[in-house]
Amino acid sequence: MSDRQGRGGGGRAALASIVLLAGLALVGCGQSPKNLAATYLADLQQFNYPACYAMLTAEDRSARTLKQFLAEIPMAPNVDPVWFRAVLFSMRYEVGDAQVTGERAVVPVRVVMPDLALWERTIDATVGPDESANAAADRSLQSGDYPRLRFSDAVVMVKQQHRWRVLADFARRDQIMDRHREAVGIYHSHDYAKAEAAWDAILAQLSGDPFTGSRGMEFLFRRELKAIRNIQAQLPAARAYIPKLVLSDVAVKESEARVPAIFGKITNAGDRGIDDVRLTVTWYAGRNSQRKALFQESHNVVVTPIEFTGYSVPVLPLVPGETRSFGFELAAPPALQQQSEPNLVVGSIVFSQSSAPLPKLALPTPTPGASASPPGSPSASPTAHQTPSAPPASAPHRSARNRRNLRHRGK
Repeated sequence: MSDRQGRGGGGRAALASIVLLAGLALVGCGQSPKNLAATYLADLQQFNYPACYAMLTAEDRSARTLKQFLAEIPMAPNVDPVWFRAVLFSMRYEVGDAQVTGERAVVPVRVVMPDLALWERTIDATVGPDESANAAADRSLQSGDYPRLRFSDAVVMVKQQHRWRVLADFARRDQIMDRHREAVGIYHSHDYAKAEAAWDAILAQLSGDPFTGSRGMEFLFRRELKAIRNIQAQLPAARAYIPKLVLSDVAVKESEARVPAIFGKITNAGDRGIDDVRLTVTWYAGRNSQRKALFQESHNVVVTPIEFTGYSVPVLPLVPGETRSFGFELAAPPALQQQSEPNLVVGSIVFSQSSAPLPKLALPTPTPGASASPPGSPSASPTAHQTPSAPPASAPHRSARNRRNLRHRGK
């Protein structure tokens, strides 16, 4: 959209000193909590951010400058600045009757907004090879052709000096968002029991007294937790699927940083989309009955974000028949690498959980006079969606004998 811009624009900063003083003098005067919540949301959708900031509690305004507030406005979409105005403009808020208890009021709000993660996956899966995902997303917002979320949230207020103020509770909000970032990292490490515990802890922290926007956060985090639990339930099926992920052209070489790395290709020869693939390298010494594992390391070679990325990276699961290149630098101590033998296997995978369509496989164009490899074959040509996780090797690191000793298998 032509009017997309960041939340920290110079025009709003210039306006702040004028509007803020007036807003602080008038906010809450004679307004009921319901009317004040409606005013806050109306100002938000009219991009009158200084007026929204003026409605906050004194503690929240002390915790955040206006410029900082623009990066995390309660009840606004949690997206990058380039998408902020476009997504906010597409949101709908329905304000309910306030529940007032003494000096505290909770105003329920029914929210309708784009299902950001599903929307991004759907666009990335269906956009043509010659089309921009951003342009396709813009068109879908303009036409209203996008998946929607409907959930209950609330604007929470407290009385200060006989006036109602919007409670953002930035200190508690920061703790929750920090925990969520850690939880996402745990998920991508494939430690699902620990990930589930991390999401449970976040939800427990949200179960206390609500603050503005906390119910919406809880709704979104519960959806993520449901997916984590579903992944855990699918672990036996995922382990059984691992032999359908075929490793090929695997070699140990130097990366551009001139450190040992493993490069190769992985092919999904099964019939399911894969969101995450984690490879395991085990270093062995000895032969036959004397063979002993000395060191083990794991590396993600397929990582599909579970959160909305703002079309900053393609959100594309590994689809049936697809081959991708991978590469990662080795973590084992150099002395151990020279004295032991590595064994590479697919350690764990995650099936795609999204209801978005799977991307269509871009098959290579056959060369005249040559037979093309069939889809799913380990020797199939890489697709256009390959994303190596390490730079190309500059020179072989090991001798030919050691490179022949590198073993890889499905499991």
